[in-house]
Order: sequence, then structure tokens, then C-alpha cells
Amino acid sequence: MAQENVNIGSSKENYKDVAVTFKYPFADVPETVSDTILVTATIVLDAEGYPLDRFHDAYTVNVANVTRTGFVARVRRVDANAGWHMNLTLNYIASQQTV
Repeated sequence: MAQENVNIGSSKENYKDVAVTFKYPFADVPETVSDTILVTATIVLDAEGYPLDRFHDAYTVNVANVTRTGFVARVRRVDANAGWHMNLTLNYIASQQTV
């Protein structure tokens, strides 16, 4: 199992793709069998300097291209067609599924 926090930062666009590399690859999973690794990801807002009662930014995260060494996370702002200045963090847990 892998669990980590990854800094996403800000973006001038309303989405940002981030390649995430697992600290320790899943050695027992063939590179071509990505559906045996489950990745759950969430976004954390660093609201310092951005009071949440004034800023109601909303985000989604989609996980794609999962391999034994990592995945791609697409973070998208959904409350506006604009970028963001907040320092976002991606929290994820990845685990090997038994088939």
C-alpha cells in the first residue's frame, strides 16, 4: 500500500495534470495490469490567506493511467472556468487488489 501527499500548487488554467510516482513501486503487479491497483485521491485546500467563508472554490480529481510505478491525477476547478491561486495538495492511497 502507498499513501502520500503531493503538492499540486496553483494553476492559471481550470485544470492541472500531475504525474505522481509511487515512492515504492508495486513490484508484484505486471506493468500491463493496472486494474489491480486501486487509487483513491482527494484534494486538500490550503486556505491560509484565503478564508473559506469568502472563497468557495470547488475541485474534482480524476485518476488515470495507473501503473505499478504511478498514475496521472487531473485536478479540475468546477465552480468557475478559471485557474486558482490556492496551494492545493493531493492526498492519495494506492493499494493492490486481489483478483
